[in-house]
Amino acid sequence: MTKRIFIGGIHTNIGKTFITCKLLEYYNKTTSRALGLKPVISGFDTTNPQESDSYQLITSQALPYNDSTLNLVSPWRLTEPLSPDIAARKENIILPSDEIIQYCLNPTVNNPDIEYIFIEGVGGIMVPLTNNFTWLDLMVASKPDGLILVSGSYLGSINHTLLTYHTLISSKIPVTAIILNESDVDSVDMTDTAQTLKNFCSCPILLCYRNDNYGTTIEELSNILMQCINN
Repeated sequence: MTKRIFIGGIHTNIGKTFITCKLLEYYNKTTSRALGLKPVISGFDTTNPQESDSYQLITSQALPYNDSTLNLVSPWRLTEPLSPDIAARKENIILPSDEIIQYCLNPTVNNPDIEYIFIEGVGGIMVPLTNNFTWLDLMVASKPDGLILVSGSYLGSINHTLLTYHTLISSKIPVTAIILNESDVDSVDMTDTAQTLKNFCSCPILLCYRNDNYGTTIEELSNILMQCINN
């Protein structure tokens, strides 16, 4: 049975796409098969799609980039690099919350061998999609099998991580693991940050250092996913 895993972040530009792509590359090199989706994307430049998260997700799955794969991975695309509700309002678009929920529950996949579907969020977990519907609302309605929370090591990330983690737990979203993705500015020692988070979070906390190509961490994460999801 296909498992749906959401990839959430404590805020935008924290590394959700990078981690999702690494997972896709890892799984699709093994006997497992995985599909990566980003249902809603803002800041999508139609003249330069190669710079988009959608393009990275498609190519990380060894899929050709074309209209068909783009519509599969990111059906709702907004041009303005803003919160989706604001971007949609500026573009006179209404994001259909019910359709997005159904898409996350039953994405159009014609490959029965898909074992994992990774659904990447947009921005942080409380980002509004409409004037009364957030990404958190979408996750609650979609009932995922797990969520990987991507955090950072910058000064202040502990507070942001704990706020996000406890919001997810109180909303009954199962947090499978937290990934500390090493920040490139104002970085605090990663092991110190992880130790503090372990005092407040019951899920595994993994460290992604920029100088080790993330291979060990992604393999470790895949093993945790396998154990948690198959229990």
